[in-house]
Order: sequence, then structure tokens, then C-alpha cells
Amino acid sequence: MIFEYVPMNSVCRPKQWKTISSSNLKASGYPVYGANGKIGFNDSYTHENPTLMITCRGATCGTVNISEPKSYINGNAMALDSLDEARVHIKFLYYFFKQRGFRDVITGSAQPQITRQGLQKVKLPLPPLPIQKQIAAVLEKADNLRQQSQQMEQELNSLAQSVFFDMFGDSLKNEKKWVSKTVLDVSRKVTDGTHQTPEWSDSGIPFLFISNIRDGEVNFDTKKFITLECFKELTKTTPIEPDDILYTTVGSYGHVALVKSSFPEFCFQRHIAHIKPDPEKILPEFLYYQLQSQGCKHQADNLVRGIAQKTLNLKDLKSIRIIIPPIELQKEYVLKVSVLSRFKHLNKVEGLDLKLFFNSLMQRAFKGELDLKDVA
Repeated sequence: MIFEYVPMNSVCRPKQWKTISSSNLKASGYPVYGANGKIGFNDSYTHENPTLMITCRGATCGTVNISEPKSYINGNAMALDSLDEARVHIKFLYYFFKQRGFRDVITGSAQPQITRQGLQKVKLPLPPLPIQKQIAAVLEKADNLRQQSQQMEQELNSLAQSVFFDMFGDSLKNEKKWVSKTVLDVSRKVTDGTHQTPEWSDSGIPFLFISNIRDGEVNFDTKKFITLECFKELTKTTPIEPDDILYTTVGSYGHVALVKSSFPEFCFQRHIAHIKPDPEKILPEFLYYQLQSQGCKHQADNLVRGIAQKTLNLKDLKSIRIIIPPIELQKEYVLKVSVLSRFKHLNKVEGLDLKLFFNSLMQRAFKGELDLKDVA
């Protein structure tokens, strides 16, 4: 099916409404939408009906949302007013914008923005309204499955924190009077990655950056490599071994990963701390999980320095206090959380599959390649 394309301003009227400052937001009333969804409440509203909006300022420029009925849409989002509902279904337009993106209309680098003038170049596919509604319904089903997977991941993370709290209490307050020591106290060594820029290679040993450590895992998909000879030189004083812990310290700090025997050889930058737990003092897995606990995160938040680029210095990481329950309780906790981790991994794989499926479905839908009889 070949879709007719029409200028965006022929079916709606983009408008920025007056911005309500955060100090004037209310605790209740009509919901107020800003750059990142709902931000508070107000005594009045700008839009009686659900309205599509595009974030038009800041880092999340180009994000799309649909407001609730009777909402106030702040000036950080461009409201698509006067939508011609006889020609365009709002959910169809929402998913089209999610698939299309707005890179070609975002201007500014220090402060990205989208203007009404920029949106004039955007064109929309306009199949018959019944087809739009069918496409939107199919995409909404797939999107709900994807969101359910994300919600499950959040619940599993919360459950791991709950298990820690139930067994050990608040590690920061330590009401249960567990033995408490610093990260340095229970480690054979706490250092960081290489401070020198290595000689790059087209292939060889993966070289990791802080972006390669997320959600308790190491992603070896990197475009930087070093030779085996360079790797041996950089790791000769502190080899990278199973049960070592990696901890990001700059920018997106506080991401933790446990080195596993299944990992390939790798090296990493100085913005990643390298902790070698002493297994005679603490289970490496227990330290790995505890460093992700709310108590340790709270300490890290209080120790970081800098505004533009937050940094947790190595000496401050070494000073983070941890609790050391009896070894049998450590083992019990690790066993419980390892089961949750397996569920989390399976859910993550399924979530990636659902995300790929959803994105593929959107691509096909707006190219007119979706067989609605097969997928509805």
C-alpha cells in the first residue's frame, strides 16, 4: 500500500503555551506536562482533550507524549493543537513520530530545540482513517508488551533491594550492628584502568569505556581494540581476573559488574575502578551486589564531586562503608539474588526481542508493508 504524504501543518497547528515555573506548580489539580511528561499540577488547563505533544527544548528534544484530558501543556513541549480528527488518528500520528524522529528539525547544540518553522518541513503519511486506526491498534499491542517487559525489569530490581533490606536492614544505618568496614578494608587491591592512551589496533583485545558497563553486565561491543602485547603490558601489575569487580566512577557513575570466567580478555579506561575483593573477608558476589544497594549508592551520591562531569575519586570509593554479615548469610543472599538475576537476564533477552519486533513493526507499518489481516 502506498501512502499519500501531506504537510504536518495541514492537519494540526503546533503551539507552545505559556510556561508555568516549577515554583508555581501545585500538589493537586489538573496535570501539567513539561519536557519529560507530567511534572505537577495546576488550577487550570489548556487542553480539554488528549493532545499530542513534542518535547521542543533540552536533551530529550523530540520525545512524543499524549496528554490526559484536561491537562496543561507547558512551553517546553510543542502542543499539536486543532488536530483534524476526521483525517488523522492521534495514536497513528504518535507512533509515526516515534518511528520517524526529529533529528532533521532539531537545531542548536548547547540547547537543542524544535521550532514551529522547523516542523513545517515534516510530512505525514495519510492512509484512510480506518487503516490508521488498525495500524495504531497493532502497534499499541506490541508497545504494551515491550513496556510490560520494562516494568518487569524494574520490579525484579526492586525485589533484589527488598531481599537485601529484609535480610540485613539499612546498610547505611546498620541497625542490626553488622561488622562494618570500607571497600579498601575487604579488598586486596582497589585501583583503576589505564591512564595512558593505548596504541589502537583494528582488531584484537576489546578496550572498554564506562558506556560498556550497564545493568550489572559488561558489553563487549566496542569499536576500540588493542594488541595482545599492549594488553599484557597494561595489565602486568594488576591482571583482570574472575571475581574482580568493575565500578564506573565518572559521569554515569556507580554502575557495577562482576568479572566472570566466561569473559574474553579485555582492558579498560581509568574511569572504571578495578576492585579485587579478598575472599577471606567477603564473598566477591556479595560485595558486587552490595555495591548496588541503596546504602552504597547513597554514600556514592554524597561523595561525588563536580557538576558538569560528576566524579567519584578512587580514594572516596575506597572509603565507602559496607556491612559484613556472617559468611553463611552472605551465601544465602547471593543464592537468592542469583535466581532473580537469571530471571532478569531472561526478561532482558525477551525485552530486546520485543523491542526489535516493535521497531520492525513500526518500520513496516509506515512503509505500507504491514499485512493487517495477519497481525491484527
